[in-house]
Amino acid sequence: MSNVLKNYASTLWMLAGIILGAIVGIWFTPAVPYLKPIGEIFMNLLFTIIVPLVFLSIVWAIYNLCAKQMVGKVLLNTLIVFLGMAVLLGTISYVACLIYNPLENFDTNWQLESTNRDIPVGELLVSNLTVNDFIKLFNKSSLLPLIIFAALFGYAIAALGEKGTSMARFIDQANQTIIKFIDIIIRFAPIGIGCYFADIISQLGGEIIGSYIRVIILYLVLTVLVYFVVYPVIVYLFRGSNGLRLFWQNVLPSSLMAISTCSSSACIPVNIEQTKKMGANTIIADSIVPLGTNLNKNGSLLCDVIKVIFAMVFLGMNIHSFSGAVIIIGIAFLASIVVGAVPSGAITSEMLICSMLGCTDPTMVAILVVIANIIDIPATLLNATGNVVSPLVISKVTMNE
Repeated sequence: MSNVLKNYASTLWMLAGIILGAIVGIWFTPAVPYLKPIGEIFMNLLFTIIVPLVFLSIVWAIYNLCAKQMVGKVLLNTLIVFLGMAVLLGTISYVACLIYNPLENFDTNWQLESTNRDIPVGELLVSNLTVNDFIKLFNKSSLLPLIIFAALFGYAIAALGEKGTSMARFIDQANQTIIKFIDIIIRFAPIGIGCYFADIISQLGGEIIGSYIRVIILYLVLTVLVYFVVYPVIVYLFRGSNGLRLFWQNVLPSSLMAISTCSSSACIPVNIEQTKKMGANTIIADSIVPLGTNLNKNGSLLCDVIKVIFAMVFLGMNIHSFSGAVIIIGIAFLASIVVGAVPSGAITSEMLICSMLGCTDPTMVAILVVIANIIDIPATLLNATGNVVSPLVISKVTMNE
């Protein structure tokens, strides 16, 4: 029990800060102006770290992918499976939000400003994919161009072979430094987020609390649907009835590990072991499970779709068109993979979502942080078990097993 509480300590402290902030915002409104500057300082610290975090994490991830010689058919099938599962689950989450909108009946006259409002999807993609000056890459409003640049930079280091070893070590050390820096900042998150959330509640009142409750209900329904229906159907289609039987016989350890640790990374050893018991090729299991922990976070994707929709409603953007759906699923996919392996990555994913929507107001980040924390457990469960399903599919299509 003590280990479980230790694993959930950061989440529990964050929730405590949010709850206290809500109480202050509702019943002690005169104190809010004195607390908001504390929250703003914390949010500004987070905004200043997102550019180096995204750059270094992407460079290191791409370098590792290339350096591990995951080329040819294995890599192609891996990317296809990861992207296919992302599109499938992102679409399910999007449709679910249209059917049961967490912001239904919410007063959307309270809106934040977005530089991307009402821009056609084609123009939005072009403006987000490119910049006309190198220095503009290192602006938090240009994260997609930065991601592309970082991916090419990581590939270039790997292409150098031995000559790129020194640069790779530097990137690794710099990445670890940024992660430690974030870890230090996050220790103050319950205070910073709590103070900022008090101001949000003082403006929105209890109305947003009802939206958060609907988010919990929606995500729990999605969790049951994905865990008991979508994942088994995928396994059955690619592994047959015997594969489905092995899946149910061996998925429980991964599920319990995810729930007890609230960490996808902590599930890697047991996921590798259980995936092999389910019949996946040993080489595939050993390589795909760790890779999927970073790039195939299905639970986070479902959550990020909800967060993007939340943000777009607040920003007055259209979520009911085809272009809106493409933007929502695309941003959610990027948010789920860019900071997948970073501790407390939820907060940085919220900053990424807001930046890609053209919103630099930290109020939106604070609103989305609450969503990540209240559904942390089921999201981790779907992340971990999804990285049992994907190696089974990849093993089948690659090795024909």
